[in-house]
Order: sequence, then structure tokens, then C-alpha cells
Amino acid sequence: MFVHIGENVGVKSNEIIGIFDLENATVRESSRGFLVDAEKKSRVTYTSDKMPRSFVVTSSKDGVRVFLTQLSAKAIYERANKSEQEY
Repeated sequence: MFVHIGENVGVKSNEIIGIFDLENATVRESSRGFLVDAEKKSRVTYTSDKMPRSFVVTSSKDGVRVFLTQLSAKAIYERANKSEQEY
């Protein structure tokens, strides 16, 4: 099942590791370091030109990816839970 995370981007629900509020998560130095490292490794995808509000971390056979999105973490979390409940 796919979870829509903004614009025309969807991620597989079983690949989602975490959904994080960008403002709260980046308070911690470790979170900022994680995002900087992911950017350096070209593992970050921006889903919109708008100011991001959250990020989704996924893992697949291709490795870890970070998706920055204008949607709130709560909205994405609710979409992920809804897709899980439908099946």
C-alpha cells in the first residue's frame, strides 16, 4: 500500500521507518546531523518547493531515503494508519 506524502509522491507503507515534525526533530543535534548526512549522500527528496513541515524516513533494498514534505507529520501519520486499516 502506498501513502501519499505530498504533491505526486507516494511511499510504500511497509518501508516507512518514521514520520517526523521538522521543527521539533531538528532541535536535536543528532537529527540535524542525520539530515545533513542524508543530503550529502543524495538520499533526500523534496516533494514540493514549499517550506517543508515534516520528513519521512524510509528503508528499502536501495537504502535509507528521506522525503521532505509540506504536509504535517500528523496528516501523514493519519494517512499511513488509514491505509493500514483498509486492508
